[in-house]
Amino acid sequence: MSRKWKIPDCLKPKISDEDAFRKWLARKALSVRKRDRKRNVPVLSLSVMKQAIVSAIERSNGCDFYTGEPLDWHLISKWVGSEEGTSANDYRRKFWMLPSVDHDFTDPAKPAFHICSWRTNDSKNDQSIEEFLALADAVRRHLLVSRA
Repeated sequence: MSRKWKIPDCLKPKISDEDAFRKWLARKALSVRKRDRKRNVPVLSLSVMKQAIVSAIERSNGCDFYTGEPLDWHLISKWVGSEEGTSANDYRRKFWMLPSVDHDFTDPAKPAFHICSWRTNDSKNDQSIEEFLALADAVRRHLLVSRA
C-alpha cells in the first residue's frame, strides 16, 4: 500500500509543491536507510522512516532543532551538483538553511530524527548532542581567550 505523503501543516505557508516535498522525503528516507545499513543499525521500512521524518518536521515546526532558526523549505530539490564546482563555497553557502535530517541514535531500534539546517547537520556530523555542545564550548572558550 503506497501512502501519498502530504506537506505537514506547519510547512504549508513555506512550501506549496507537494511533489517536491514527496521527492525530498523519499530521498531523505533512502539516504538515512543507506547510512543505517553501513552503521549496522536495524533497517526499517521506508514508510516507517518517512513517518519518523514527518514527525520530526512537525515537532520542529519547520525550524532547526538545534538553533531554532527558520529553515528555507523552498530550497528542497534545488541543489544542482554540477553547480558546486564553479564556486563551491559560495554555492554551498546559499544552501546552508536547506532542511536536513539528523539521526537521533538514542534508541537504535526506533527511528528518531531531528530536522536541522544543512549547515548545522554538516557541523554536527556524527557527534552526539553532548559532543557537539562540548565542541561549541571549546571553540567559544578558545576564541574568547585568544581575542582577549
